[in-house]
Amino acid sequence: MRQNKTHQILVLLIICVAILSFFHVLRLTKNTALPTYDVYYHLNKIKSGTGFNLLKENSYLLDVIISKSNNQVFFMRLLPFIAGLLNICLIYLILGKIVKNEKQRFITSLIVILSPSFIYVHSVYNNLFLPLSFILLGTLFMLKDKYFYSMLSLFVVLVFNLSLFIIILLLLFVFYEKLKSKNLFLPVLGIVLVSYVFTTINPGFTQPLSIYFLLTKYVSDFGALIGFGFFNLALAVLGIFLSWNEKVKNAIIYYTLIALFICSLYEHSFVVFLDLILAYYSGYAFIKIWKSKWQSKTLKNYVMLLILCGLIFSSGSYLNEMSKVGPKQSEILSLVWLKDKIKPDTKILSHYEYGYLIKTFSGATPYTDKTYFLRSKDKLKIKLSNDVFASRNLKKILDFFNKEKIEYVWINQAMKNGQVWNREEEGILLILENSPNFERQYDYFGIEIWKYKDLRI
Repeated sequence: MRQNKTHQILVLLIICVAILSFFHVLRLTKNTALPTYDVYYHLNKIKSGTGFNLLKENSYLLDVIISKSNNQVFFMRLLPFIAGLLNICLIYLILGKIVKNEKQRFITSLIVILSPSFIYVHSVYNNLFLPLSFILLGTLFMLKDKYFYSMLSLFVVLVFNLSLFIIILLLLFVFYEKLKSKNLFLPVLGIVLVSYVFTTINPGFTQPLSIYFLLTKYVSDFGALIGFGFFNLALAVLGIFLSWNEKVKNAIIYYTLIALFICSLYEHSFVVFLDLILAYYSGYAFIKIWKSKWQSKTLKNYVMLLILCGLIFSSGSYLNEMSKVGPKQSEILSLVWLKDKIKPDTKILSHYEYGYLIKTFSGATPYTDKTYFLRSKDKLKIKLSNDVFASRNLKKILDFFNKEKIEYVWINQAMKNGQVWNREEEGILLILENSPNFERQYDYFGIEIWKYKDLRI
């Protein structure tokens, strides 16, 4: 029995290494820049050697640790990879305490490896991969009744990422119901209360909750950066229905799923934890279909093959799309060029998505960045910048630049292709081209840099 478990873990590790390695090879053949613009928040902190404050949001102790190394970018690629191998082992061991069927444990672990959220967390440097390891370790200790080590592991999570306190509280409420009480009232009340508190202290959710939003934000096949594969999600939903009236039913998990979904609207990275629970139901559904008796064995085999191909296709499609994400080398080169032309306190106007990138490579101060977009309650700067981007009123634009002391405008191809504008000379683009107050200083590979000149006498 033990030999079979070891064999399964080795197979899972080989598959995990293959998938994560394939991503890095695919990425490096197209673009040597670290993937996603969010990474450059951390790279900026790493280069400066600052950024850790337990009470400060988005602070990360690992940034400070990596800043002491001589090959920072290498470790930013390596550490998530190593954490992925460790985490899949921990997931398999946790499933060993929950799932009796060995095939189901293996299939569930495999589904986790193939899931887009797992690939993202362990191929892109972020503030989740290491805390996830300690959350899984704390869960494993809890299942083994080693409560001191479990609490110690969960405390370490808070040192690395304070915002994950909600995940720890939800986990503790689940275990309270499982180990101490048959009454759901207190655990469910706790889950409702901590979810309410978490969503209250975060800025309000302002986007309309539509089918389009849910698909593009939560399903990787429709463009979500951190989301579920379509087949993973469909299989999980089937697993929940199949388990509804059976012994595997556990009401507290359903409440936890709802709470995690609501919290993910405010902190989208929580999709990763939601996906881990759904993977259990995906594995359950897969085994139920496998064990079920069909009149046509051939049809059953085709269905099983279709499911496997769907899971692999979602994973492969996601890997391909992730290998293409920005930033592009041309964007970085433009900012490196700009760095020699400006002072460190220079303000640059661009889309908030590129704030970290601008800060890291030019040393300038972006007018907005993603942290401001996510954490600001009024989002005033976002509104002002959007109004200026859409305006053709020269006086309004000049008043904004003078008041906010903006000196440069940085524009990339994505901004001109739907992110901000849909047509040439739309909004401020017309003013940039025709006003003597703006001078084009850079225009290569779709990147434009405009300098503002105050012509007031």
